[in-house]
Amino acid sequence: MMRPATYAVLLFLVAAVSGVRGINSTVSQGVGNSSLQTNLSTTVMPITQVSTDLPVNATDTTPGIKKGKCYDFDVFVLNNQLNIPYTVTCCIAVLCGFYLILFGYRFFKCSLFLLGFLHATFVTYVISINHADLPMWGIVAVSAAVGVFCGLLTMFCSYCGLFLAGLGLGFFIGVAIFFVISTFYHVTLVWIPFGVLLGLSLIFSLLTLRWQKGFFIVATSLIGAALITGGVDYFTEEFVLLNYTRQHIMAGDVQVECWVTWIILAIWPVMFILGNVVQFCKTGRSFSHKKRSDSVSLQGEDKAMKRYRSLNMNGDVVAKSYYTKDEDERRPTEV
Repeated sequence: MMRPATYAVLLFLVAAVSGVRGINSTVSQGVGNSSLQTNLSTTVMPITQVSTDLPVNATDTTPGIKKGKCYDFDVFVLNNQLNIPYTVTCCIAVLCGFYLILFGYRFFKCSLFLLGFLHATFVTYVISINHADLPMWGIVAVSAAVGVFCGLLTMFCSYCGLFLAGLGLGFFIGVAIFFVISTFYHVTLVWIPFGVLLGLSLIFSLLTLRWQKGFFIVATSLIGAALITGGVDYFTEEFVLLNYTRQHIMAGDVQVECWVTWIILAIWPVMFILGNVVQFCKTGRSFSHKKRSDSVSLQGEDKAMKRYRSLNMNGDVVAKSYYTKDEDERRPTEV
C-alpha cells in the first residue's frame, strides 16, 4: 500500500500540471486579445492620421473661383462647346440691343414691334417651359407666334407699345435698385422684390404714356443696354450674372464671386448712357412720332374754315383772288 506522503506528492503534481495548463490558456487568450487590439489600432490609426491631415476648411484650398478673386478663369466661349440655340439667341439679343440704343426712337414703329415681340416671346417661353408638356421646338414655335402677334399689336397701336416700353423701363430700374441695395442689405421676403418691380413698372408705364418721347428714349436705351449685357454675360461666364439677378429677385442669398461679373455688369450703365446721348443729341433730336397724329379731320364748314385760314397767310383769300381775276381781265389780249 502507498503511504500518505506518496498520495500528497501525487496530488501536488496533478495540481501543478493543472495550474500550468490554466496559465498557458490565460496567456494565450491575453496574447490573442493583444494581437486583436494591435490589429484594430493599426487599422484605426491610418484613418485618424488621414482625418488629422485634412484642413479645417476644405473650400479654402479648393482651386477655382474664390470670393472676390478669380483663379484659373476661362472665357466660356473660348473653352467650351457652345449651345447653338443659346448662341443664336444671344447674338440676336446683342444686335437688337445696339439697334435700340442707337435708333430706338428714330425708327419708332420698328422699335414698337421689337419691344412687343421681345416681351411676349420671353413671357410665353418662361410660362411654357415650366407648365407646358411640349417639345422644345413646339415651345419655341408658340413663343415666336405669340411674339409676332403682340409685335404687330404694339406697332399698330402705339399706346400699347409705349405701355410695354414703360413696363420694361420700370422693371430694369427696379433691378438696378436691387443691385445697389444688395451691397448693403439682404432682402429676405419674396414679396418685396415682386411688389417693388410691379409698382415701378406701372408707374413708369403711366409716365411714358404722358411724356412719350423722353421716356421712350430712356426706355429703349435701358432695355437695349440690358440685352447687350445679357449677351456678353453668356459668351463670357454662361449666364452667371443672369442667375445672380434671378436669385436676387427671388430674395436669395447669393454673392458675386468673381470680379469679371462686375465688369460685365458695368457694360449696362455705359451702354445706357451711350444710348441716351446718341438719341437725344443725334438720331432722335429732330424727329417726332406725333407729326401725323396732330392733324384733326374736320367736316363741312369746319373743314372749309380750316382750309381758308391755312391759305389766308398774307391777306384775305377772297379779296386776293378777286384782285387777281380783275387784273387778268384788264390785261390786253395779244393778237
